[in-house]
Amino acid sequence: MFVVIRWNGALSKTLYVQSDVRQGGCISRTIFNMFVNAFIVHLRELSVGCHIGTKVVGCLFYADDIIPLSPSIVGLQRMLYKCVGVLRSSI
Repeated sequence: MFVVIRWNGALSKTLYVQSDVRQGGCISRTIFNMFVNAFIVHLRELSVGCHIGTKVVGCLFYADDIIPLSPSIVGLQRMLYKCVGVLRSSI
């Protein structure tokens, strides 16, 4: 498969996609859920987030959106570093 990226009316050169999982494919939901679960597991390990009673809410997920929650900038930065680590380990 080949793709071209359009950005502000400009087109990139043609890129060859060596492997992919097509959106809507029968396996795409499973792979997406496994990928998102890695974020949940690693963010939970930090125990960073907003405390509601005895619960810690560190992030909200809806569809393909991730909303990290932290009462401090330091906590939020730790969460972002952790997400970058998850992305780097999946390459």
